[in-house]
Amino acid sequence: MADVNMLKRHLCKTTGVPRFRQRLLHNGNAFEDLVLQPDIDLQLIVLPFPEVSPQAQQQLTNSVLRGNADELRYWLPRGWDPSAFVKRPSSKCRRFVSSPQLMLACYIRCRVAAVTVAELLLQAYADINAQDEEGVTPIQCALTRSRIELVRLFVEAKVDLNVKDSSGKTPLHLAADPKARVNAAEMIRWLVQAKAGMNVQDGRGQTALHLAVRNNAVEAARLLVEARADMNIEDNKHVTALRRALQSDSMDVARLLVAARADINSQDRASTQAQSNNVEATCLLKEAGADRNEDEEGRTALHDAAARGRLEVARWLLDARADINIQDKSGQTALHLATRINCVAVVCCLKEANADMNLQDGSGQTALHLAARADHMEVTCLLVEARADINTRDRGQVTAFHQAAQSSNVEAASLLKEAGADANAQDEEGRTALHDAAIEGRVEVVQWLVEAGVDRNIQDRDRKTALHHAARKNRVGVVRVLLHAGAKMNIQDKKGLTALHLAAANSHLEVARFLVEARADMNLQDRTQFTALHHAAKVDCSEVARLLVKAGADMNIQGKNGALSSLSLQVERLL
Repeated sequence: MADVNMLKRHLCKTTGVPRFRQRLLHNGNAFEDLVLQPDIDLQLIVLPFPEVSPQAQQQLTNSVLRGNADELRYWLPRGWDPSAFVKRPSSKCRRFVSSPQLMLACYIRCRVAAVTVAELLLQAYADINAQDEEGVTPIQCALTRSRIELVRLFVEAKVDLNVKDSSGKTPLHLAADPKARVNAAEMIRWLVQAKAGMNVQDGRGQTALHLAVRNNAVEAARLLVEARADMNIEDNKHVTALRRALQSDSMDVARLLVAARADINSQDRASTQAQSNNVEATCLLKEAGADRNEDEEGRTALHDAAARGRLEVARWLLDARADINIQDKSGQTALHLATRINCVAVVCCLKEANADMNLQDGSGQTALHLAARADHMEVTCLLVEARADINTRDRGQVTAFHQAAQSSNVEAASLLKEAGADANAQDEEGRTALHDAAIEGRVEVVQWLVEAGVDRNIQDRDRKTALHHAARKNRVGVVRVLLHAGAKMNIQDKKGLTALHLAAANSHLEVARFLVEARADMNLQDRTQFTALHHAAKVDCSEVARLLVKAGADMNIQGKNGALSSLSLQVERLL
């Protein structure tokens, strides 16, 4: 050993006793010579930490916070604990608790660190792995401030590189994070050489590689990849580093990862590239042999491209022979998704690539159903031109013609009818497009359907006609159109009710007047032997009752078994 200080450092490493607690004696006297003589006989005495007052502790703390190496050299040889300090009344230190473990971290946070001061504290055996109340260690403080000389010092001092802060981040996470903008690559290199854990995940499941990739830190990512970081670890959202690169359009990093053979099929099986409309990313995955077809949810890259109207990506995928007709878990094809967003360009592209126009989704609907319902006329025209089956029924037996009528899309309905759509098709309730339009009171649609020659008198599963529904719902305009078109007024439903019965039972005076003027049979009885007049009396509707009596309704019609209906008395009372 050349001098006393070197000997004390050696003893510190071998015995764990801090340098400033060591006293060397020669022949009973303190040995203070700087140069050691050969074959000298020395004695080592280890000094205990003396009890010191809070004021004395504060003096030591202030020396550290001021970065005053000379004061430290004065205090530390006294044998004082270099990790002991009281909380400094400063906003910069407010986050620290009073603890004998945080001197070094507090010093680095509060001022520009001088390596000399840090070395003195380490030589005095200050806790190099001390954590503040947020779990931050001294090396993490140095990393966030890009203090490469301190990082090097701590690494050489064998700091624990895998200690996590409260967010789960290790020093390597912080080095890879873009906040450490200065000397980031060099700091990563030091940590990698010191065997920092490459694959430690933070609270969000992210590795250091995730953080480097997210911010397109190519050099940082390269160092981590060369250090054999696991490129296929998924974060808490099941995103790998490569997927993150593609989402961020970080193509340099993506190329690096692909060249390093990152698992391409873990990228939701290559669907992510379509999300960014990044043709280069798509080509990159193709070159690396990515599965262009299906992900775990049944979605493909083509699905994603279609759903977002990404024409260039869709074209590339089709050129790469992606399966154009794959259905996702809801049964939707790329054509369904492009139709939903009314992306004419992608629909046209899929049509030219011979997509199956008639595939049905989970509810049995084709792309034509979707286009007709949403009033996407240009897409509807394209599908009709491509000879889509116009009369395909969904699970509710609804056709595209139904959908157009329900949406008041007369233009689409007209196009479909001209193309051969069955205008009288009935759904699972037995209802036609005319029924639906009558129920909703869509007068213009009813008018168009009547003029188009649909059957006005088709009965649904309850044997109700469109006129029944219009009368029940008080759709005066629809009733007028249907009567003018010659709809039959006296058809009875399953309960024997006519349109007039329903108008009277619901106190719809105007509808009842139209039916009476059109000479509807006022004396027809339903299955309970009630006439329209009885129904009006039952609901105390004097206006309808007077209308019917004035028009000649029979007040004396008897009920079952020939008995006079008790409602006749109510009729007389209302009159």
